[in-house]
Amino acid sequence: MRTNTSGPVFEAGPGWGTKTKNWFSKYLLKVILPVAVVALLIYGFSTRNRGDNVDDLFNPPSINETSATINQTVLKGDSLTLIARRALADYLSGNPDVFLTTGQKIFIENKLSQSLASQTLKVGAEVEINTTTILNLIDESKQLTKSQLDKWENYARSIRF
Repeated sequence: MRTNTSGPVFEAGPGWGTKTKNWFSKYLLKVILPVAVVALLIYGFSTRNRGDNVDDLFNPPSINETSATINQTVLKGDSLTLIARRALADYLSGNPDVFLTTGQKIFIENKLSQSLASQTLKVGAEVEINTTTILNLIDESKQLTKSQLDKWENYARSIRF
């Protein structure tokens, strides 16, 4: 028999673990799994239709030794800066003895993209970059004053590679 009390009466019930387990067993197959599958399908189709060629990712553009040029294929979404960045990266990967700071790389990318400004970008087109141009820009980047280099380094901190 209960006595009439003035305070609340607490009765034992399921804990958080039991409530969470019940929620997952109720909604996992009906909601969570279908939403996850649809999201993965959408992501897969969106990356598949970007126009990127998988072979281009595993076979970087070649450095033509006879004419000393670096050829870059224009991909969907490319800008002059991205092409210049890839060309510099290709040059540096073939010349591991060349050390550049991030600020110097950004300086070279900027100058190189300005030199490419007259070219029209069309997906699939080849952009030819003379390695002499890159060498001259590397020399120019090494001649930057400390103040100039500091400004390029500060700018480089805001860029994601």
